[in-house]
Order: sequence, then C-alpha cells, then structure tokens
Amino acid sequence: MILTFITKKHGIKTTASLLVLAAVLYTLSLMYISQSMAVLGFSIFAYCLFQTTTTKQAFYTGALFGIANSLSLHFWMFPVINNYAKGNIFLALLCYILNALVLGLFSAIPSSLFHYSRLAAFKKFALYYNALLLACLWLLFEALRTEAFSAMPWLSYTTGITAAATIYLIQPAAYGGVLILSFFIFIQASTTAAAVLQKRWSALLLPLCLFGLQFVSGYFIFDAIKTETVPPNKYVSVSLILPALSPETVWNEQSANGLVSQLLSLNKLAAAQHTDLIVWTETVVPWTYAPDDDFIKEITASSKTRHLIGMNSNDSHSSDILNNSVYLLDPKGKEEDRYD
Repeated sequence: MILTFITKKHGIKTTASLLVLAAVLYTLSLMYISQSMAVLGFSIFAYCLFQTTTTKQAFYTGALFGIANSLSLHFWMFPVINNYAKGNIFLALLCYILNALVLGLFSAIPSSLFHYSRLAAFKKFALYYNALLLACLWLLFEALRTEAFSAMPWLSYTTGITAAATIYLIQPAAYGGVLILSFFIFIQASTTAAAVLQKRWSALLLPLCLFGLQFVSGYFIFDAIKTETVPPNKYVSVSLILPALSPETVWNEQSANGLVSQLLSLNKLAAAQHTDLIVWTETVVPWTYAPDDDFIKEITASSKTRHLIGMNSNDSHSSDILNNSVYLLDPKGKEEDRYD
C-alpha cells in the first residue's frame, strides 16, 4: 500500500521495480553478510537516483528504497510483536509501518540533498564528484541513524557489516571503524552506477581499484597483527551454551529453581569439554550482575574456565536504567571486562 502510493503519486513508477529489487538485494546482503550483494543493491539504487529530475522525485525515490528495505528486512517484526502483545494486531502493524517510515525518511533526506547538490552530468569531473557526494551523504545519515537508534539494533545496523564474511575486507575497520567499510561500499556502488549510466566504461576501473585497495590493505593489516595476537599453532576452543528458553518463559518463585538447574546442568556439560571459553547467550540470566552472585560463583567454580555471559547491569549515570551487558569472567568468577 505504501509502495503503491509513492510510485503512482510521485512519478517513479517506471523505476519502482528496480528500486524494490535494489532494496531486496540490500536486505539479503545484510542477512547473508555479502559485500558484493550490498554493492550490487546500492548500485541499482544509485542508478535510479541519478536519473531523477526533481528534488521531490529524488526524495520519494529514496523513500521507496528505504521503505522496501525495511519491509523486507524486518519481516519478523509483525509476528514477534503480535506474539508479545498477546494478539494485538493493530500494535504489531503500527510498529511495522512506523519502522518502515523511519528507514524511508533516513533514505529520502540524503537522496533529496544529493539531487539538490549534485553537478550536471555534462560538467567536468561530475561523475566522480556526484559519486563521492552520494557516498558521503549516505555515510553521514547512516552514522546519524546508528547514533540516534543505538538502543534499537534493528535500526542501528551499518552497511559495513556485510564485509564481515571476508577476513581481509573487514580489516580497515581497525583504523576507521565499521563506517569506513560502509564508505568503501557506497563509493564503489555509486561510482559503478554513474559509470554505467553515462556509459563511461573506463570509469569502472575506479570501483575495482577501490575494492582492490580495501582487500590488499586488509591483507597487510591482518598479516601485521596476526603474529602479535595469535601465537603459532595456538587455537582457542569454545563451548556454546544454548538454553533454548522460549521468549514467553517467566522467571518466578515457582519456575526459578528448575530454570537455574537447567542452566547449571548445561554448564556442567560444557565444563566437561575442557575448552578455553564458555559462551552463553544474550541476557541468559534475567537479573542484575553482582560480583558475589551465587550463580556466577557456581558456574565458574565447576568449570574452571573463562565465561562470556549476558546479564543486565546498572547504568553508571542513572539508577533507573539497566544496560544489556556481556561480561567476561575469569576462571575465578572475577570480572575481566564488560560491554554494554
């Protein structure tokens, strides 16, 4: 319904199928961690955006891409919220639509700013300027979105995570964070789109060189640090504890003993593997961390190894706020590190 309204009312019906295809490819790149698919999806979107003739048309082109991306990426949202809200279909649908509108807005604004600021195609260096402008604007609004929705992982993801499937492609993040990986993807895609649109095939060498730069620099970064961080022939063994508790599981006086017994039993099985690290799932323990916690003492005493475990923790700035944290515990149960 939203997509039909945009395509019919705002003159982008002819490119609607391409924009939906771009959004689906972009969604799949995030789901399956594929940088090549992310570049392809964003290239198709940029190709459509470069052809817009008005700022309003660019706005709705970006909106369609963002909304289609959200509707496909967050397909799980409607059934999950409907389940948690005890069958409240209206609330589930409202959250699903509002989420799509937010992503649509964060795609529409940089798209309209790009159209307003770009150079005419016939001007010198317009291809490279426009490609760089689009990449920078998209990077800026991705950074703003991730900061604004840092507590909402379904809205704070970055395109750069699609590089994570290849050990060398991800290495530049050691110096520029995940956003530098996003920039590599945006600039490769926007340059490709501009070159194809203007049929300047020699310009396709630039995205290929940028990909090569990302890969080769990643190779040397990884080669430089691997001897420092991983001793030769040294392996780290890990046991994963998956309690597989239903989201509807309620911790109360009647169920707590049985649930804790289940967790301790799983910990005993993991300890029998004699691995270097035992990893638990997110927020597996529903209470707030304390150094003298009996449960923590029990699992570390019986396993004699490090644990990576998800628990809540009190916020240092406000007593009313709980952080969703992961703790690294040493074999004696002492906190070695924590990430909120």
